[in-house]
Amino acid sequence: MFFSNRIGFFCVENIQQLLMHIHSRLLCRMDQLELVASIIALAGVYFTARTKVIGWPLGIVGAFMYLILCYQSMLYAESVLQGLYVVMGVYGWIKWSANKVTDYITINRMPIKAWIISLTVWIVFSLICGYVLDSFSQTDVPYADASLAVAGVVVTWQLAKKYLENWLNWIVIDLLSSCLFFYKQLYFASALYFILAALAVYGYLKWKKDLLAI
Repeated sequence: MFFSNRIGFFCVENIQQLLMHIHSRLLCRMDQLELVASIIALAGVYFTARTKVIGWPLGIVGAFMYLILCYQSMLYAESVLQGLYVVMGVYGWIKWSANKVTDYITINRMPIKAWIISLTVWIVFSLICGYVLDSFSQTDVPYADASLAVAGVVVTWQLAKKYLENWLNWIVIDLLSSCLFFYKQLYFASALYFILAALAVYGYLKWKKDLLAI
């Protein structure tokens, strides 16, 4: 009986050690994936800012990798957002490859109507998506995840309309996203979004200068 208990104890201990080893290996691979995704995403933003077509496929790959990271971290709304970025990246890649990158669209101030639409869509869909995540998922940050994801979609629309104020909104979203990723222990992603916030500051100043020059 003594030896039987000892054997059972060692079996359980070995299984626990094996599970801990597997878990540590998975975390290591997640960190590596996060680092690579951050580098690719930054490269995509850099080349896109320089109007290079290669920025779009890099952005697609980076968004897809972040989709995996966000899903595994139970940031489900953010995962959906990254999926939308993949789709939008394909559209941008096709459009730029067709030599339409030189098309000029005048930078505009965002009118009151656009502000009202943006705020209404953001509030309504943040509450709906947050409720769905809170009710049917295991995420511990349902409303934070939902509100930032919906905000990303809304501000992407503002960017497509070339409203100057979209950059101010991106600064807020990127800083809050940086905090959320830090909370979820996605440290490379947290650093990436902090850098993106800095790039948004540059984007705002650049667009404002171009607007004043018109």
